[in-house]
Amino acid sequence: AVIEAELKSLAEVNPIFMSTEEKAEALKRSVALESQLTELRLRVMASSQDVAEAQGFHSVATWLAHHAHVRRADAATDLRLAVALEELPVLAAGLREARVNVAQARVIA
Repeated sequence: AVIEAELKSLAEVNPIFMSTEEKAEALKRSVALESQLTELRLRVMASSQDVAEAQGFHSVATWLAHHAHVRRADAATDLRLAVALEELPVLAAGLREARVNVAQARVIA
């Protein structure tokens, strides 16, 4: 709910009316929010094989590609990272707390 409220507050502001400092903060905060949202999605993906199987899909990656209209290769890459984060709880926490971004997490994993 906190992330959703913060996203809504950022989305409602027209950047043209923001000060330079506000734009800088919005850019940094949006990257942090992206990391936090991605970590949440990956955490859910890692434990969602049952979702895929319930609908006859081979994996949650193929299920997500079909239902969320994302590239199958991207979904498969995300699933690999999701599984890796289960085994790397410190890295997962870093992503969740926006101390690392998604690209960094992929390299570290």
